[in-house]
Amino acid sequence: TLDWLSDHLCTMATMELLNTRNFNKKKNSSKGLIDIECRFVKFNDCVMNEQLV
Repeated sequence: TLDWLSDHLCTMATMELLNTRNFNKKKNSSKGLIDIECRFVKFNDCVMNEQLV
């Protein structure tokens, strides 16, 4: 959804969730995030084996 226009409802909802979970200025950074919170970064093209099962 982050590819969509910044005023699209899905983009706004996604950014709202991201902003509540990731306090970093650079939203692609997981610096300072702990455990499951590390999942909340703007871009992550990584897929783990557990996600494919």
